[in-house]
Amino acid sequence: MTSDTRSRAALLGYTGWRLAKPGVRLVRRALRRDPLPAAVLLRMWWNCWLGLLVYPGARRLARRRRERQAA
Repeated sequence: MTSDTRSRAALLGYTGWRLAKPGVRLVRRALRRDPLPAAVLLRMWWNCWLGLLVYPGARRLARRRRERQAA
């Protein structure tokens, strides 16, 4: 395994866990093992996925702003 492959695997694992964690907590809530209300956990889960979806646009915006400041 090359360093690049390990880095990508680690990034994929971390990102996957961050996206799945609110769902896991929601299951724990159903079992009465999590203190947060289900509505909060659902909102948290929604925001995790929404953040992933808008990330490419945020990167493009940041790049445009950097280029504008450099000019």
